[in-house]
Amino acid sequence: MNTVAYTMNALEIGKFLTDLVGVEIKCAAAPKPDSGTMQVCAEYVNDEGEVGGGIFMDVAAAARLGAAFTRIPMGGADDAIKAGELPANLAENLYEVLNIAVNLLPESRNQRLVLSRVVYKSDALEAFAAQSGDVCGAFQLDVQRYGKGALVVASK
Repeated sequence: MNTVAYTMNALEIGKFLTDLVGVEIKCAAAPKPDSGTMQVCAEYVNDEGEVGGGIFMDVAAAARLGAAFTRIPMGGADDAIKAGELPANLAENLYEVLNIAVNLLPESRNQRLVLSRVVYKSDALEAFAAQSGDVCGAFQLDVQRYGKGALVVASK
């Protein structure tokens, strides 16, 4: 997997997510995480159904964003992180966040992309890379009152 130039910086991503979720989210550039830790994959497709990009995150980021979106107490996010999976309510909230987060993908400026599916598996980033995907940026999120998690933006 290659790393390509990415037009959004960490501050812009943090502001975008803060505006979307409604709580302060600090975002900092981070080293590309081990692909096995990125267990949540949002897959975005173009009008022809071809994968155009993906947003990957660890369970911590997924649970915290899902909980913060509708102000579920942080204990709900912590329980999901301990269990290693999202309950239905957090998964639904995360889906809504990821539906709008298509705007974080560089391809969304050149073609119409839509959220196709959210996949929960430990090799999601590796599978994406095997299909000629490139990492655009790796970030550490800090969701106010909820905690930290990792996020990767990748493109085709």
